[in-house]
Amino acid sequence: MFADDRGWISRIMEAIGSGLTAEAAVQKVHDDTRVRMQQVSDPVLRERLQDLDDLANRLLNILAGGGMRVELPENAILVCRSIGPTELIDYDRRKLRGLVMEEGSPTMHAVVVAKALDIPVVAQVQGALQRIDALDVVVLDADAGQIIIRPSDEVVELTTAAVEARARRKAAYAERKDLPSVTLDGHTVGLYLNAGFLIDMQAITETNAAGIGLYRTEMPFLSLPTIPDVKTQQALYRQVVEAAGERPVTFRTLDVGGDKIAASTFAMQEDNPAMGWRSIRLTLDRPSLLRQQRHRQSGAQGPSEIKVGTMLEVPSLLWQLDELMRHVDFISVGSNDLMQFLYAVDRGNTRVASRYDTLSPPMLRVLDAIITKCDAAGVEASICGEIAGQPLEALALVALGFRNLSMSASGIGPVRGMIRSLRLEAARSYVKTLLAAEVSTVRENLRAFARDHAIALQ
Repeated sequence: MFADDRGWISRIMEAIGSGLTAEAAVQKVHDDTRVRMQQVSDPVLRERLQDLDDLANRLLNILAGGGMRVELPENAILVCRSIGPTELIDYDRRKLRGLVMEEGSPTMHAVVVAKALDIPVVAQVQGALQRIDALDVVVLDADAGQIIIRPSDEVVELTTAAVEARARRKAAYAERKDLPSVTLDGHTVGLYLNAGFLIDMQAITETNAAGIGLYRTEMPFLSLPTIPDVKTQQALYRQVVEAAGERPVTFRTLDVGGDKIAASTFAMQEDNPAMGWRSIRLTLDRPSLLRQQRHRQSGAQGPSEIKVGTMLEVPSLLWQLDELMRHVDFISVGSNDLMQFLYAVDRGNTRVASRYDTLSPPMLRVLDAIITKCDAAGVEASICGEIAGQPLEALALVALGFRNLSMSASGIGPVRGMIRSLRLEAARSYVKTLLAAEVSTVRENLRAFARDHAIALQ
């Protein structure tokens, strides 16, 4: 959007004409524009701050001679105001060990992508850019949601011990990866992997996931200047299916728009991009692209059985489920967007993102209604949002009736451990009582239940 904005470009040119270097001009115009946008009362316009930051960061890196691919030192922690999924992909994932953001939320797309890349993230760290200098030593604890700047030797020692303990837990998960994800009273839960890059596919065997519950086909679009051609797409899907072997793969058709604008191909000015021209709306207006994706996925070498399902992320579908289920083989619940639209809360807005909990009675009632209707109609249901990969949240999902959970690779081990320590019938009865609770969240109720029933949450 900003890349094609003549006013933004002209202000940069004017700043250069006044004697500033190109780098200084980009920084000045970026800072000035950001201040103005933050003062605007319209929250929709403020959503585009991420696009502004993304573009400015890329321009500054190119002007510094870095090109589109950003070179990092070993064990780097990236500190930024905010970041888009497109820019994040430019960094070398082998060297990027953590991400600190002044803004953002656990469910914004850049954070979701970071977790998929196994990059720990701490968001909403106010003043991080001013307080952290280049080459500072930083301890990042994504589990606790905190960072320590220039830590003492004692803190480094404690952190090292914590990292080693985490490594031991990870090794234990790996040792138990072949154990079935079955509850103590005999209920099987399928644990699937979320993926978006070919390199993610190696985790399917490392974790012994049941398959790929969500393959984000838009990821190649985010890092390329144009839409991949037919041969490129076909080669990609074939490699994904081959890597999965006999395990099922769920391809989600192109989901760009909102905070996932792909280069200039789909960029456009919108007042409310999260609820605008994105995802299936975009591809319905570009039917050749949708047909191309569907043809290349069904034509990729692999299992002969093809099923067609739908993502459920818009609350209005709750009142169309009966009609919808007559036309689909399965339903996949995208809890991140469903939560956003249910509560009318911008998932990337730091002022409101933490105000609502996924473990709130209204959200749980919605999920309960979905799984109840799917079971009655004999339609398979899964859930692929961030809550599926958190043991406490997964406890609630399984108790409600979900038997297929899709998550980042790092979540499969802990969730498998939770399932193997769970007696489902007791959990089901308890969670049903929480649906009527007159509280904003039942998180602590569930935590106490898990503690009292020796359910593993790590």
